[in-house]
Amino acid sequence: MSPEICNNRGYLGPAADNWAAGVVLYTIMFGVEPFKGHSEADLFKKINAGKLNFPKSSHPDFMKTKEHAIRENSCSLR
Repeated sequence: MSPEICNNRGYLGPAADNWAAGVVLYTIMFGVEPFKGHSEADLFKKINAGKLNFPKSSHPDFMKTKEHAIRENSCSLR
């Protein structure tokens, strides 16, 4: 769920879709969801903060590429 949806600002078209694509990309690349919370409010807080933790990778160049791809995608909402 994109930050604007979490904040009841409604669906903003491509920006929300880009956010969702970034979440899917992160999940595919790392095998875990980028944001987890103990409650809906906790999850929304983490989504709004937008801080991502990138799991360690065996190859630094691969890790750099993954981080760049995800950060570029998620920055479209900020």
